[in-house]
Amino acid sequence: MLLLLLFHYVVCVTTYKILVFSPTISRSHMISNGRIADELAKAGHDVVLFEPDFLNISAAVMSSKIARRWTVYGFAPALRNVLQGFSETAFEQFSLLEEHRGLLLYSRAYNELCEDLINRDELIDALRAEKFDGYFGEQINLCGNGLAHVLGIKSHFWVSSCPIGDHMAWILGMPQPSSFIPSLIAMDITHRPSYIERVQNVWATFLPNFPSLEDIAADSDMVFVSTDEFIEFPRPSLPNIVHIGGLGLGTSKETSPLNKVFAEQMEMGANGVIYFSLGTLVNTSSLPAFAMEAVIETARRTPDHHFILVADRHDQKCLSVISDKLNHFQHTRQLAEHLKNVFVCSWAPQPAILGEPMASFLQLPNLQYRTCRFVKK
Repeated sequence: MLLLLLFHYVVCVTTYKILVFSPTISRSHMISNGRIADELAKAGHDVVLFEPDFLNISAAVMSSKIARRWTVYGFAPALRNVLQGFSETAFEQFSLLEEHRGLLLYSRAYNELCEDLINRDELIDALRAEKFDGYFGEQINLCGNGLAHVLGIKSHFWVSSCPIGDHMAWILGMPQPSSFIPSLIAMDITHRPSYIERVQNVWATFLPNFPSLEDIAADSDMVFVSTDEFIEFPRPSLPNIVHIGGLGLGTSKETSPLNKVFAEQMEMGANGVIYFSLGTLVNTSSLPAFAMEAVIETARRTPDHHFILVADRHDQKCLSVISDKLNHFQHTRQLAEHLKNVFVCSWAPQPAILGEPMASFLQLPNLQYRTCRFVKK
């Protein structure tokens, strides 16, 4: 009996209650955070995957299999509207100033939703009552870091969903020699105007003694980076930086054998299969007409390769034309109807496809995808 009580005591003291902050800013980010939450849950911790549904997509994504999901609804479409605009102008050329304006629009929309979240007193009280021991959250916006402080969570673990960006390195005091480390400014959405707005948002509710969100983030106990150090940019690092590229791929449903439909697709193409995806943030139905037309034309001119194209479910047929431009409706499936070497789908088991020896890929520059390929090989 004494041994049983001792075992129970050891289990209790080594199990922690952890909050994983995962607002629905994209399906890929939700899946990545869900993998972190599930790995922590498998280790025996009590994990809550907290998902403020900023894009109204939580019901369509099974982000977690083990951790408890806590979804919050009822947010304005501010972030959806900004992302829709990004999709519509995805192939246009912008100056650096215009790019910063776009990032500022994104930050302002995110901050607006964050302020809504923080001001929900009953929700904050319910979260505070959980008495979390640790917080995990991404670098995209410092909203989660501020939330963790509000909830009184002492141990913070910061997650980078990509290689460590300029703003994250600056906050951490991490060397960023520009002579050999490429700038990730296109993904650096934390710049001073949005920071001031975040501080103002929190200041209005939590009094002037609320610390800087950047100071809170810099005080993170550890930083987890969703890349593999062997295919990362070579750079100086810090002792509390841990690379977790490929996390969850070994147990992911998407890495299991391909189902019959996709297995048959991988058998086609004399010289292999090309997988094309623009990721979860870009809707092909919102792209300029020429974009997917160019992809289909490339497939038509390359009959010795088979193409698997991922297009969103709204990308059906051209419904109307205004001034020679598609009125927010693409027509990828219509263009591909008579091409035997093109298979169009709205979802594909990406890690499993990238693990196939005959597969090549064309997609957004997301290091997670290259990590999938690297791990599988």
